Amino acid sequence: MAEKDESLLEVARRRVTEAEARVKDQAARLADAIRWGQDAAQAKAVLDVFEGTLRFLQEDLARLEAEEATRRQP
Repeated sequence: MAEKDESLLEVARRRVTEAEARVKDQAARLADAIRWGQDAAQAKAVLDVFEGTLRFLQEDLARLEAEEATRRQP
């Protein structure tokens, strides 16, 4: 949960970190399903969604960081 005084940039960074962890965990689940000969289609579909979400969050973070850098320029 976001802290009250957490900036948009801090929220974006936290969300990217959380999404990276989800992608890593889901990739491990997919690898396990493949290793055990299980149907991996659903695990792959979920991983694709998580990766897409991560890309979106990374783009949002980059935008916020660029805005912050612009604000800090003299």
